[in-house]
Amino acid sequence: ENVVNQSFTFARTTWQKAESSKYVMIEFVITLLLIMTTFAFIINSMTMNSEKKKIGIKYSFGIRKKDIIKPYIFELLLYVIIGFGLSLCITKFLFPLFMNSFVYTTAQEIKEYYFFYIGWESILGWDLLIYCIMFISLFYMVYQICRKSPIEIIKDL
Repeated sequence: ENVVNQSFTFARTTWQKAESSKYVMIEFVITLLLIMTTFAFIINSMTMNSEKKKIGIKYSFGIRKKDIIKPYIFELLLYVIIGFGLSLCITKFLFPLFMNSFVYTTAQEIKEYYFFYIGWESILGWDLLIYCIMFISLFYMVYQICRKSPIEIIKDL
């Protein structure tokens, strides 16, 4: 009698699905990184353009660059903490609830979903990558302003 273990059937099905979606996931990751980099650059650029006058005045009074950058870093850290909490709540609680309630209906689909679902390491890695992009963008914008003299900063307004 030929007996097939259900775990082998499950593994073969999940491998086939993963193999077929590999290229789509790579394209998605590249697109996501480009969108996040552009978004961080635009937001930081808008912030720096609105804050350029304040930075120029502080810089002209002789305040150190380090003291000029601190408020922007603290503001970004606040955004990071809020975003991190929201991303954890959405990806670990709301998204699985939605997927199990409306998308996956059979027992096999639910098993596959939990097999492939995003783990803590993936969530933390993506959050860290996005926050690094935001920090690099912020430092670049502040550096572009602080490398100019106070007179050049105020003239740019």
